[in-house]
Amino acid sequence: MPTGSSFLTRVQRRLMRDYGWMSRRLLNPVKTRHAKDIADANWRELFPAEKVNIARPPALNDTDWRVFQSAMKPVVPAGRLVDLRDAYVIGEHSWIFTRDYVAVAGMWDRQGRMTETQRVHMLGDLSPARFAKARFLPGVTMVLNQVVGFNFYHFTNQIAPRLAIAAQGIDLNKIDHFILPDNVTSYMRELIRYAG
Repeated sequence: MPTGSSFLTRVQRRLMRDYGWMSRRLLNPVKTRHAKDIADANWRELFPAEKVNIARPPALNDTDWRVFQSAMKPVVPAGRLVDLRDAYVIGEHSWIFTRDYVAVAGMWDRQGRMTETQRVHMLGDLSPARFAKARFLPGVTMVLNQVVGFNFYHFTNQIAPRLAIAAQGIDLNKIDHFILPDNVTSYMRELIRYAG
């Protein structure tokens, strides 16, 4: 383990960086609005959320079963589509912002240590200058990305099924662009190709 002044210097630098980030966020918090509350967003629920009953495995004792249940949220989230005109897609997890630089909430149902809003607040510089650097994609774009969407489990169980869900509400042949995780691999491309 590193010792001495170089280690302390790195710790101090990291603390100052984190303090600077927190100060900017406290002074300039990221504006967020739920997708269904955005006036010009077309919010459509394709199917409602559904509770899933999980049978208790015989090997779990009472204590382990309680812990398991407290950590699990056995609900298949609602399938929904949100259409936004002139939206921005920012960051490696493809966070969606309105043309007024407001983060769109309600797009991510993944359970975990951090909420959707907390994750959005972790984004770096969100000044208008950053949005001005965005590349314009003409036509219709579908976002097929999310937090940790790049690994095998999340891609096959959370990203790829979005195509079948979306096909219930829109014609996928009318999509001009698909936004995938940055480090898309050959098997991901194969899955997308098999989906049509």
